[in-house]
Amino acid sequence: MVPGAIEIESPALVVTAVAVSLLLAGFALVAAIFDVREVFHQIAELRAIDEEAQADASTHRPASVCCGALSTRIATGWRLAGASWRVLRADESLMIFPVLGVAAAAVAYTGIISVGVGIADGVGVPLLVVPFLLAGVWGAAYWIVYFKVTLAAAARLSIDGRDTGLRDGMAVARTRRGVIARWAVLEVGLGLLVGAVGAALGGGGGGGGGSQVGSSILAAMAGAAWSVASFFVIPLFALEGLAPRAALSRSVDLVADHWSEAVSGRTGIGLAVFLVALVPLGALFAGADQLRHVSDAAQTAGSLVAVFAMLATIAFASMLGVIFRVELYRYATEGKLSGSFDRADVDAAFR
Repeated sequence: MVPGAIEIESPALVVTAVAVSLLLAGFALVAAIFDVREVFHQIAELRAIDEEAQADASTHRPASVCCGALSTRIATGWRLAGASWRVLRADESLMIFPVLGVAAAAVAYTGIISVGVGIADGVGVPLLVVPFLLAGVWGAAYWIVYFKVTLAAAARLSIDGRDTGLRDGMAVARTRRGVIARWAVLEVGLGLLVGAVGAALGGGGGGGGGSQVGSSILAAMAGAAWSVASFFVIPLFALEGLAPRAALSRSVDLVADHWSEAVSGRTGIGLAVFLVALVPLGALFAGADQLRHVSDAAQTAGSLVAVFAMLATIAFASMLGVIFRVELYRYATEGKLSGSFDRADVDAAFR
């Protein structure tokens, strides 16, 4: 051993620490890019006004009504994403929650899997890894949901004009640990069920590619239906403390009354973040691919940076989605909107 060197006893922890560092860097990059988007948003609004005036002046619009409605819905979703971003920018302390959620999930997953691999190797039974794999997935899901609940609680205080911090969100989440644990079990179980059904439909009977495509579509539809039905679950956990079954039932009722806002906001936020991050992520993955000409180590490092930038993008979109859910929950239950959101946009999404 080289004098003065540090002995590393747990490579998994080192990998996790590097992953978290890359995630933080990627998260900061996406946030900075999204902030730049706000400048162009003002220019786009002026251009949209001019284009709308020109369109209204035109006397013939052949078969463009459907496309116009679709573009209006996308534009509304985009503005809702921007409004969620303004809430976040007004209280930057909210950014810590998704970062902590991803970091805690990574530590839980890698830690549990490392224990499972060690035990399986020790006794020579590889299948012993399977229960640890399931436990690791559940642990990751638990911490993701846990910090979404903390974010929802803190976001509500921030929207109401109060100073917030990590302590405020954590105080609420600590009282919801049992609810969060059961919800994580439900989400993991549903994911396994959908995956098993898809595999059975796609792999049985020698149906070939068509059968696999059909099973993939079915799984995607089931996932989308679940995502919409559970749209308000996180705010309901954080703000009402409901149990999973009651929260899901109430979420379905609220979605039934505000279906279009939920779908428009969820789709618009995801699309907005995707479009903003598309070019940087594409450049990172292309750069990682080109690094293969340098060395395998350089390509691996570049790929890690690209992957964690992508994870940061997903975390960022999830954070904006939670803020939007809290705002829409407030609108659905109290008829109130914060100054960052335009009532016309929310009402337009409902039409």
